[in-house]
Parts: sequence; C-alpha cells; structure tokens
Amino acid sequence: MAEGAESIVINFNLPLGCDTSFFQTATLNIEDLVPLTASADQTLIEPGTIVTLSATGGSGQYKWMPSVGLGTPNEATTTAIPLATTTYTVQSIVGSCILEKRLPFLFRPAAPKPTLLLALFRLTKPMPAPGDIVAATTNGTLLQAEDALAFYLHNNPDSDFNAPGFYLIRFELIRNFANDGSYPYNTTLYITAIAADSLSNGYPDLADQCISISPAAPIVFLQPIEPVINAYCDYSIGLYTVVASFKGGYPQYDNTSTYEVAGNATTILAYQETVELSFQEAETFLWGLTATDVMGCQGAYSEEVLCIKTPLDLLTFSGKPLQNGNQLDWATATEQNIDFYTLKSSANSKNKFETIAQIEAKDNTTTNQNDYQFIDIDAKALNATTTYYQLFSTDALSGQTQLLATASINRQQQQVGNTLKIAAITPLTDGSNQLLFNQATSQATQLSVYDVSARQVVNQTLRKALPLLILPCPTLVAAVFTL
Repeated sequence: MAEGAESIVINFNLPLGCDTSFFQTATLNIEDLVPLTASADQTLIEPGTIVTLSATGGSGQYKWMPSVGLGTPNEATTTAIPLATTTYTVQSIVGSCILEKRLPFLFRPAAPKPTLLLALFRLTKPMPAPGDIVAATTNGTLLQAEDALAFYLHNNPDSDFNAPGFYLIRFELIRNFANDGSYPYNTTLYITAIAADSLSNGYPDLADQCISISPAAPIVFLQPIEPVINAYCDYSIGLYTVVASFKGGYPQYDNTSTYEVAGNATTILAYQETVELSFQEAETFLWGLTATDVMGCQGAYSEEVLCIKTPLDLLTFSGKPLQNGNQLDWATATEQNIDFYTLKSSANSKNKFETIAQIEAKDNTTTNQNDYQFIDIDAKALNATTTYYQLFSTDALSGQTQLLATASINRQQQQVGNTLKIAAITPLTDGSNQLLFNQATSQATQLSVYDVSARQVVNQTLRKALPLLILPCPTLVAAVFTL
C-alpha cells in the first residue's frame, strides 16, 4: 500500500430478515517509520568531561537512561558528566513499538595524579601552647606541575567534608598554623592535607576525581593561662587580701592536671582552685604570682599596691526625713589628717550618685569624737521615694578618697517631722530664750532645732501640749525650727 492516506471500505452483512447489506467506510494513515539514532559529541573522554547526547527519529519523544547526572533526560538533546565507564540508552515509543539505541563511553588513560604518603602526615605539636606555631608535614608527596597541596583546619575526625555539621575553620597553602584567638580554644580540631588539580587561586580543586586526602591529624589549641584575681584593702586595719585562681592551659582542658604556682605563694592549684594571700599594712609594695602547666604554658600577674590604715574611725552614719529635707548625721572617734568629707546622693537608685556637699573636717589631728550633720533640702523637691547616700573622706596628705558608709532614707515609710513656727522669742535675764510656738504639740515629741547654717543647737523631748519652751541658746537667729 502506498505511503499517505488510503481509504479502506469494510462491508458488513447484517441479517435483517431480508437480503440487505450495510456498508461503512474507515480511513487509515500509513506513514514510513523514521529510524531512531543516537550520537554524542565525544565518546573517548577523561572522567568528569561534559558531553552532549543527541537523539533523532522515532516518535520525537525520548527518554535517556540512566537519568542520574543528566541535564534533561526527557529531551532530544541533553548533557552528561560520566565519572566511570558508562553506557547511556535512549528510548522512543512508536505505537506499541519501543525503539532503543545505546551510547557507550570509554575513558582514555588519565595522566598520573598526585599521591600522598598519608601515613607520614603529622603535626609538630598536637597540643600547642598559646603563640606556638604548628607545622604540618607530609613526606613523599608526589605532585604534578598542575597540582596543588594545601592544609585544612576543620572539626571532622574522618576528613569528611560532606558530613553533617562539618565546619571548615581555615585552609592554608603554607604548613603553619598558630591560634591568634580566631580558633576555638580547648577543643579537639583536625588538620587534613589535600592534593588535587590546582585551581586558579592556587588551592586544590576539591571536585577533582583523583583527589588525595590524608587522614585527619587531631590538634588542640590551649587557651592562654590567665589569672583570676579578687583583691581588696581593709582600710580600717590596713590589711590587703588577695584571692587568686587561674584558668586556661592544660588544666582547663584536662581537669585532672594542675598548675605549679610560684611567687608570693608556692603551691599546686587545680583549675579554678583558689589561694588566699594577706599583706599587712605597708606603704607601696609589689606582689605577684606565676602559674605553669605540664605543657610549659605560663601565665603571670603582678600588682603594685598601697594599703594603709585609714586615720579615721567612723562611729555612726544615719539619716532621717524632716519636713524641709533629709537630715544626715555622722560621728567619728578618731580623725587624723582628714581634709574634708563628701556626701553623694542618688534618688531611687543605687548606681547614679551625685555630689551634694563637701564638709570640712573639724580637726585633722584630734582623737576625740566629732559630730557632723547636713540637711539635704533638695530631697523634698526631688519627691523620691527612697534617697541613697554615700559618705566619703579625703586624706589631707595623700589626697586619697575612701568610701566610709552608706545610708538610705524613705520619706514615705519613715515619719516626717512637723514644722512649727515660733510666735515669739523672749530673751531672759539668764541669757536663755523663751520660745512660744504657734501651736501645741499633740503628743510627746522629740524636738530638734537648727540655726540658719543648718547646725543643730537643741535636741530634746517636748511634753504633750506644751506651746512654751525655754531654751539655753542665746544665739538663736532662725524664725522657723523643725520638730
């Protein structure tokens, strides 16, 4: 039958009870089958070469197998990267017929690739001290002119760069590694030597099929040995106390190891174990400690200290709220070479203190008791719930300032005194004064009287409902006093 469309007449004889024939016509398309062909741009290749596969003929629909690594396995043209001897097959289905063609690929002999004698890879110092340089060495390495050798610092003991959690820390063409603080301390890391074809930047091509990878060599960069010092001076007795410990080095990595300590103390300390030193009152002196671990790492600390007994014995420091501010009182039993006192306050906070007064010392040579008082009139205006106070002394000879004590006054929780105005002041013949207040007190109350310089001149208890009071204070000048 000729190519193209042909008409075929099919006669159907249906027994309809009489001599009757039924005719029906069907048209069939008959075409020649185009043979399936397959080709590649090259078939003798080196591993990793990109090749182009092409198919023609058949039904025009194709399927390449195996599909792994193919660019478009269901297209007439696709690309492949054979890594080993491989045969690719293309299929095209025409009706119930499956047409199939095969393309084998052969590898030409590869040029000699670099060979590492992996058993001879080693590190000069598997556990270097801070600042030490670690040299990675490989003996018997054979490299071609186009090959490169590099060293990789990472966290995988199997040198598996594709393992989950793999972390590449650093890679070097040179063989030396030193921790400048950018690597983790006291952590087991690994260095691997890799040889492969050289990339344009001079490093090995990690995708090279003939790559050579050494076993991982473990390395631990020890943290520098550092002192942990807590020191304070007890100025009341002139005693300087030091509590010292050390961290870093091999004992921090292996807690069964210890430090050898020398200097003002000769002892053996474990990681974070402390030693306490005390130095009696003295002028400026120098003390120090040095710790050495089993790896030879060292850490040292030294300090020049001045810790002398403060020529001042503070007896009390207290405060109370008044109607016109907060009253602060302090007393000293010994006061030698004290220049002045400084008061600092902080409203509702223990951190932000500001100076509110400097009070000159009364006698910087006396050993008698001295009493001091100051009224913080700004405390009322600040409307602070709690005001915190600090009292400092300043030495007249050295200029050294020392915190003596702290106090706090809560104007809501503590009773605020009432302010009474004086209706009349009558001088008496004995030199005292008779005071007539503008109102009587409702209960027995402690009376504190101050002059305009905020100096306390009277401190006594008033009886209930007593509006008159005779005070032995001939120098009264203030018209308002505080109860």
